Amino acid sequence: MPEQKYKITTADIRMLLHDKYGDHRQYAYAEEVGNATGLEQKRRLDAVAVNVYKSNNYAIEGIEIKVSRADLRRELQDSSKHNIFFDSLDYFSLATVDGVLAATPRDEIPPKWGIYAAYGSEGKLALRTVRKPLSLHDEQAPAINRPFFACLMRALCNQTPSAAAIEAAYKEAEAAAEKKYEAQLAYSDAGRIAALQKDLAAFNDFRMKLKMWGGAAGIERGIEKYLALSGVDLKSLDYKLKALQDGIKDVRKAIPAELKSSV
Repeated sequence: MPEQKYKITTADIRMLLHDKYGDHRQYAYAEEVGNATGLEQKRRLDAVAVNVYKSNNYAIEGIEIKVSRADLRRELQDSSKHNIFFDSLDYFSLATVDGVLAATPRDEIPPKWGIYAAYGSEGKLALRTVRKPLSLHDEQAPAINRPFFACLMRALCNQTPSAAAIEAAYKEAEAAAEKKYEAQLAYSDAGRIAALQKDLAAFNDFRMKLKMWGGAAGIERGIEKYLALSGVDLKSLDYKLKALQDGIKDVRKAIPAELKSSV
């Protein structure tokens, strides 16, 4: 079993299932699908994946997400939570966490149920197939129950944005990102320029004061004092370092030749 480093949530598993059934050419995928609509609704499945390929017999798989041992135990002990859907499903699976699965005796999970287990750390999660689901029915696939079908269609319509909505969302995101980038760039450039101008102004002021100091030793002490009082981190701010170093070179050029040997 892969090492567990992160407390995986229901939302994490939902995202992993979205990835697993993300090929819309093969799957129609919906979440929170009830057994019926209105007052007739008794239970809801966490997810339903419909395989739209004829070669896969248009199979319908119901999936329940369980991220705790207690929640999984309740599901296994109360058959009404899932049996109500079985007349319309071909397959039924559990999507859980590796740690929860490890704490659950395998014989407690019906042999026809599929098992998916999530593992990993935040940002690096994965979903593995521990056991593929087997057909819930020994005979031909059942005709889908109309109330369940209505609930599934409503979930698909509500959860699937139109092409126009997707395009509009992309354009909105791109515009927001571009605006944010331009603002950050302007702020960054303005901040760097202002900081550099401040340093150069202070250094030019310092150079003027050097004229009042005598000898190379006084100049060196002045340079050290300036660097100490300026608070400039020369290692991390290269652009300031270059400006200061250029200024220091200009100052040292003014040192008389007879004194350079002592600098």
